Amino acid sequence: MDLTKYTVVTSDDFGVFEDRVNQLLGEGWKLQGGVTGTALPDTKAGLVHVQWSQAMVLPARAAGLEAVEALEEPMPLDLESEPEARMLPDAGRAAQGGGSITH
Repeated sequence: MDLTKYTVVTSDDFGVFEDRVNQLLGEGWKLQGGVTGTALPDTKAGLVHVQWSQAMVLPARAAGLEAVEALEEPMPLDLESEPEARMLPDAGRAAQGGGSITH
């Protein structure tokens, strides 16, 4: 399994947008698709401005992430398969609001 991180860089200022994309590229991020420029109305001034967006991914190797190939014990499919997971100790029930309160 190859884990990645995903982000979308967005800015109304193309210079700031370009600087941020270049910064992430320098840190090992890769472009995911193309850049998008969306014209958005500015209702206060009656003008239109452009919002720039670029999706980016950071491959697992660059992120230092490691995929776990095998678990020592498989996770249960549901709580029914692990009876002790359904039973909380008395202290746990009280902490979760299920216990009785004494005055």
